Amino acid sequence: MRKLKDRDEIQAEIENIRAAIHRGIDAGNEQEVQSGLEILSDFYFMQGYYEGVESYKNFAKIIEDRYQTGFDPSKPGSLMYLTALTYQVFYLSMLGAVEEAEKIAQKILPGLRELGITSEIRVCLMSLGINASFIGDYGKAVQYLKEALQIAEQTLHSFGIVGSKIWLGWVYYELGEHEAALREWLEGQDLAIEINNRLLLAFVQSKLALLGEETGDYENAIKIQLEARENFKLFGDQVGVGYATSRLTLSLMGIGEYREAKRFGQESYQSFKEMNHRWGIPASLCRIGFAEIALGENQDAWAHLAEALNLAQKGQISTLVLYSLIGLGMLLSRVKQVEQGVEILSFVFANPITPSLYREMAEKNLTDLEGELPQDKFTAAKEAGENSELEEIVNALPDAMGEPQVT
Repeated sequence: MRKLKDRDEIQAEIENIRAAIHRGIDAGNEQEVQSGLEILSDFYFMQGYYEGVESYKNFAKIIEDRYQTGFDPSKPGSLMYLTALTYQVFYLSMLGAVEEAEKIAQKILPGLRELGITSEIRVCLMSLGINASFIGDYGKAVQYLKEALQIAEQTLHSFGIVGSKIWLGWVYYELGEHEAALREWLEGQDLAIEINNRLLLAFVQSKLALLGEETGDYENAIKIQLEARENFKLFGDQVGVGYATSRLTLSLMGIGEYREAKRFGQESYQSFKEMNHRWGIPASLCRIGFAEIALGENQDAWAHLAEALNLAQKGQISTLVLYSLIGLGMLLSRVKQVEQGVEILSFVFANPITPSLYREMAEKNLTDLEGELPQDKFTAAKEAGENSELEEIVNALPDAMGEPQVT
């Protein structure tokens, strides 16, 4: 990762590198093009993920049109083509475009392994790990990320080491293995400080704040997220800014600042919407919705959570499907559909891919609802939810929420 420069200077360097890559493609200098594509990724990581996707997509098309390599690593041009696709996949994954990224990654990984280009293998594996974490396939996520980390350590790639540890920690956190998450994040933090990389440090900080939320230390979590957000702003990293802003909503709700939490949720939503971030948009909508539930703004909460559910389903982001369903189940408990609310919350609680934090939310709400129904009806609704399929749960949802009994 290169030192931060003025954004105009960064853009000028991007254009110089792009021009060199085009010359290399024309000359068939595959090593030069590979190197240029790798260097370019450093700048797109600071300058913009969406721009990175479009740039690498364009390079891949130019190379394929010229050399007709397909995914065959034995053909001339394959090194350039597979490298361009690798970085396209990475930025698609960082934008939450799981299905598109997964489809390309699975096609290119065998060729990358055959060519033995460790840097691109590592990046592809990290992308696959990120994708798996978004859809709740945590076993595969750990497998991919551990291999990516091993390659990064063998090649002494500091950025790759910290990046792998950040995402490994995230998966452990989702699994409720907080000690393992803390270990990965603290090791990542130490290395980010050692190499004096404030952008990587901001990423680690934003994750460490999660453990503050988990222990109820919301004030410290807010402080850490605000510091991380300022570091992201310094680098012009809009995804990082959106993420830190979105996470602030949870800490603010933890101290009862629901109006402020909603404001930050709306801010993160706008930030993610501007870059069409497939994960960030539904995640922010969920957080807005939960703040509105706390504020008694039930109709608005329903609209936001229903939209989040729809977008998460379209993006195949299973964990956010479950997150939005918790909110919808909570809202249904405020009207006459208490049994349906219990069914939804029980479905989420029993689902094997539900992250530990969401499972705890579902369990708490189920406990609160137990006295709202006769025991036999509560048990029947709970069992129905536990044995339901996602499609059944979603299809049974009303188009809109009725009038609440309590606000």
